[in-house]
Amino acid sequence: MKRVCHLIFEHSPLDGRVFYKEAVSLVNAGFEVTILAPSLDRKTIGRKKEIRLNKDRTLENSGVNFQFYHYNKRFPKQFGIRDFITKRRILRKLVEIDADVYHFHEDGISMEVSLELKKVRPSNRIVFDFHEFFLIKKRDKLPKRKREFLKYIKLEKGIVEISHLIIAVSDFVKAYFEGLNARQVVKIMSCQSKLIFKSPAKPKGNKPFFICHEGRMLFDRGLKLIVEIMKNIADRDIECLIIGSLPLKEREYFVRKTRDYKIEDKFTITGWLDYSEVAQYLSQAHLGLFFAMSANGRFGISNKFFNYLRYGLPILSLTNITTDGILSRYKCGYSFTEPDAKAIADKIVELKRNRELYRTLSANSRAAFENEFNWERMETILVDAYQELFDEKE
Repeated sequence: MKRVCHLIFEHSPLDGRVFYKEAVSLVNAGFEVTILAPSLDRKTIGRKKEIRLNKDRTLENSGVNFQFYHYNKRFPKQFGIRDFITKRRILRKLVEIDADVYHFHEDGISMEVSLELKKVRPSNRIVFDFHEFFLIKKRDKLPKRKREFLKYIKLEKGIVEISHLIIAVSDFVKAYFEGLNARQVVKIMSCQSKLIFKSPAKPKGNKPFFICHEGRMLFDRGLKLIVEIMKNIADRDIECLIIGSLPLKEREYFVRKTRDYKIEDKFTITGWLDYSEVAQYLSQAHLGLFFAMSANGRFGISNKFFNYLRYGLPILSLTNITTDGILSRYKCGYSFTEPDAKAIADKIVELKRNRELYRTLSANSRAAFENEFNWERMETILVDAYQELFDEKE
């Protein structure tokens, strides 16, 4: 059996890309797959204690085996003590799992561990999965963290040297790593699956006309803009559905501003949901909002964009190097060069009133999913790339 181990530190153990898509797809293709995740208490896994382990501290889901390393928050962060101990524990577990291929997903600790693993297991294959363009994320924090940025550059260089396969989520990220002469780079976008998110049981009604933001609602994902948009919409049948939660600072801002504007009743917030529950809310939505405000966000493309396509939602987006081409080619939404709340609000009202235009955009969005941007197509790229890794090893 060909053994694969995914390491996660910050992601949820049941992350949409890591577990539901990549890990399950590899299991279905005949690989033996383990996800190594943190445990705070040795009874649950995930940094938010998302999943309870069995009494014997084991867990299996959809053929994927879960194992854990202890992430002990009682160790101090000062002088890198907690990170040092955590990295030692992760490395020990990775060696114990004894996989043929180790698949990494995050910057920071994951990068450092992958380099250490290659030293002690030089014959193993390393896969590094760039869910976003980490370099831009580091640059956003300059000049306060210049040392961290320079450290990242060194780590990235090491990753390129040791990785047998780099997975990128966009053409931009793929071109970047090809420019660094990475051994092999493939683009695997976080498209939604036809099987994971089921088709809606009932057609959408006209009321309320939900504009939707799927995922954790942050300032750099357009929270302030969305509040201003809703302030500019007088039509009481148009409401905003936030499928996810708001962190403390974002929630404080949201409560204060919606109260001041007297628009509290225009919003429905689900709070955090298990991944399998997201679909039922997406199926109620009419429009999808994709407002990536950070520099990193404007170079990437997240799960929510593809989730909107899955349910035939026309998409309203800020200019994005990756998504603009999709919106233009399939004519499934609109891209705005500026975060103009009034202009975006006017477009929402137009789409609500012009049902023929709305139906055309919705059909185009669905066609983009069916023809190109679905996980079933991405799965083929993933499995083929993995098969090449094992063919090389043999």
